Amino acid sequence: MLCRHALVEPLHTQSTYLILKQKGWTRHGAPIQSIGEQNGIPLSDEAPAITEISQMFEWTIAESQYATTIPADSLTESYTRFLAENDSPPAPFPPHDILGDIVLLRLGSEQRERIESGDTTHFMEAAKLLLERKKKLRAVFVDLGVVGPYRQRHLIPLIARDKNRLIHSSPDITADDQENIFSTRTEVRTDGVTLTVDPATAYYNPRLEGQRREFINRLHEFASEAGRPLRIADPYCGVGPMLRSIIHHRVPHSSLLGIDINPAAITLARLNMPSNPTTPIEIIKGRAKDIASIQERQGTIDVICCNLPRSGLDAFRDPLPLLCPAALLIGWIHAPSESAELLSITLKTDLQCEKVVCRETRSYSSSESVYMVEA
Repeated sequence: MLCRHALVEPLHTQSTYLILKQKGWTRHGAPIQSIGEQNGIPLSDEAPAITEISQMFEWTIAESQYATTIPADSLTESYTRFLAENDSPPAPFPPHDILGDIVLLRLGSEQRERIESGDTTHFMEAAKLLLERKKKLRAVFVDLGVVGPYRQRHLIPLIARDKNRLIHSSPDITADDQENIFSTRTEVRTDGVTLTVDPATAYYNPRLEGQRREFINRLHEFASEAGRPLRIADPYCGVGPMLRSIIHHRVPHSSLLGIDINPAAITLARLNMPSNPTTPIEIIKGRAKDIASIQERQGTIDVICCNLPRSGLDAFRDPLPLLCPAALLIGWIHAPSESAELLSITLKTDLQCEKVVCRETRSYSSSESVYMVEA
């Protein structure tokens, strides 16, 4: 864009700029540029005529219309300006997760109260800014957290993009718009694979890629130790990210078994599996404990991968009958902060295993940590 510039000798550039900035006459975000043998200081729309400006200085100042590139404000800067213009107290840009082409705005307790009272103004502005800046995004939702036995996310639609227009969610939205542009189903890229997910119907955590990679590394080692392909089960498979990682990273395997109690997760997991697998893949709905109690399935699995850390020991106990002798169980568990050695002893007794290794990976508080368990 063309912008007025105050032309000044290089020697006086800094002094001139500081005075003009104090007056509020410089254009925010626009850089000082070399124009011929002089420097051009970009002027704001509020700056007076150059004759008035030049009277403030002992050195010569001229004016030039010159093209300049003004970088867009950051999300935080734009949001801060919106709050100020609406006489609202300053606040950080809402934390958010991007899943494929949708955004989930996370809330604190005060923000939750505002949303539940029907006040979505501040969040709508944040959502609008996100869609304006990131053209690949389709819709923005407020995330009220995980609910129900299947741990779906309670999502409130705010705003969505339909071609070249933005549509605010309202009771007047057509059923087609609700199903399409405000759909919570999306595709995410994780650990080298593309998954179809729907956080409103089936639990998916985008932050668990590192944990899955640790599983993958151990599975490669165990396959080498066993000297043959592995029969692997994920008894809490969700939408299937662990199973897809196993396939993508070429873990030697002869069969895969996925189990989940959520029918929506099972539908997505089946969708996420390769259309022409080279080894048998079975995805079944049910409880891990019930599937493991079927006599024909007992002793048929070499490795169980358990990634249901908040369920504690039950997540490890329930699928154990599936394992054959000399098999491996790997998983994550939330447990009281104590020595890994003490937790290993407890698990060894409880799971009746020959060997248990626990490694603390992170601490959520002074009383609770997350451990990776290998049994």
